Amino acid sequence: MGFEFSGTSDVVRPNEYIQYTLATMEKVKIFFTPQGDDTNLAKSFEAKSENSLELQRDGWQAIPNNSKKYAKAKGM
Repeated sequence: MGFEFSGTSDVVRPNEYIQYTLATMEKVKIFFTPQGDDTNLAKSFEAKSENSLELQRDGWQAIPNNSKKYAKAKGM
């Protein structure tokens, strides 16, 4: 399954925080927290009423999960 989306960056604080607005006007926030040699990503988003919160959460979580798999497969 895949999807395309676009938006505009509203706030960028390198290595700390990104906030952007999707073309559908939903706000998304991503926080980066160093944890030793790793970085924890926490995100919040404005849920839409058409889909369950669980479905939306799982969809958003798939993005970093798939990015991690891709990076590992490429030896990054």
